[in-house]
Amino acid sequence: MTDANVISGTYADLRQVKSRGVWQLVIDVPAEYAERLVKLFGLPKQDQPTHLAVAQLKGSPEALDREAQGRAVNAGTPASQASVASGETVKRQRTLPELVGMRCNDGHFITWLLDCGYVEGPDDSPAIIVRRECGVASRSEILPGTEAAERWNKLETQYLMKTGRMAEPR
Repeated sequence: MTDANVISGTYADLRQVKSRGVWQLVIDVPAEYAERLVKLFGLPKQDQPTHLAVAQLKGSPEALDREAQGRAVNAGTPASQASVASGETVKRQRTLPELVGMRCNDGHFITWLLDCGYVEGPDDSPAIIVRRECGVASRSEILPGTEAAERWNKLETQYLMKTGRMAEPR
């Protein structure tokens, strides 16, 4: 797995430690992950426990690894559905241009653009207006960290506040 703090392994054993009133969960991790495991979580210390969570992974580790790489590219955006090689459906992050495109198809957004005077001519579509307002030739150029993304965020924030979908700052 390539997620920052995720290492896949297999559930190997469950042992009761009666003297401490706990159960030990044994997870077998491939030897090549040993160094990374220690780097991420350190060595176990009784006086300073490292708290971890356990989750069952659906699909093969290879398919999950490909999905994790996709999340790293699209980090910070809402999730949608996508299929992986294993045939299972997993979450995929939408890119900013995808989100902009979805907003341009939103009837409320289109009405707001009309009401606020963004339409300059009869051929102005939401896509044309957004490209003009963001200063790009294509919505695919609206990428995180760019001037176009900042302009888009201002436009969308204005829309959300004016339509009551976001509280206005006090």
